[in-house]
Amino acid sequence: MDNLSMDIWLAPSGASQYRLEVSQNYEGSPWYVVVYQVNDLEPTDIRRLKSWTQVLFLMEEIQKSE
Repeated sequence: MDNLSMDIWLAPSGASQYRLEVSQNYEGSPWYVVVYQVNDLEPTDIRRLKSWTQVLFLMEEIQKSE
């Protein structure tokens, strides 16, 4: 699997819920993640990450921030 693309919906935390658009090998980045707050059209964060492990850590970071 060289080119994955997925949406990940994080469980609601407090008053917020987040959706991540995750793409592998996008625009020269091993992992490209766009973070949206649900019901908001503008991204709250965009990350270019080097590994799937970093994607998992980002999800944990978002969950802990609420």
